[in-house]
Amino acid sequence: MPIAERHGIEAQSVYVGLPEVSSDWRSALQSRLTSDTTTNHAARVTNRRREGFAFDSREELRVYEALKRAQATLQADATISIFPLPLGRVGIGNTCTPDFLVVREGRAGLIEVDGPHHRGRLAADGTRDRHWRNSGFVHIERILVEETAKDSESDALVRTFLKRLRTH
Repeated sequence: MPIAERHGIEAQSVYVGLPEVSSDWRSALQSRLTSDTTTNHAARVTNRRREGFAFDSREELRVYEALKRAQATLQADATISIFPLPLGRVGIGNTCTPDFLVVREGRAGLIEVDGPHHRGRLAADGTRDRHWRNSGFVHIERILVEETAKDSESDALVRTFLKRLRTH
């Protein structure tokens, strides 16, 4: 179970069961999809939560903590805004969720924490990055999960990102 191992979880067994579905599931789903009610993508089921935010991985949480440490060192009038996992529409109707949207001194940048699921997706990631740049993001940083193992590494990557964001 490579995913469990990567997240430090020891799994002895996995149970797969069928969900209980009512006979009118199609109409219920259609009703939910077409309603005008507000949804919140951050209402994900995860045990990785901090300050009301949900994170998809421990590595994202480590980058968030590094961003907060960097934020704490900045003057109040030159601080950064951090938006974990914002849902947005970019390009021609593409819905994307970058790992972090960071704003500094009127410049917006993105941080993507790339795990094994990004391998073999260079072209797709490049296309998405191009859409983001075309919509005004001045800097996009891709961090490999392996680079987040130590706070010092995450802190250095975040400092470099913030420096580039400021100078672009």
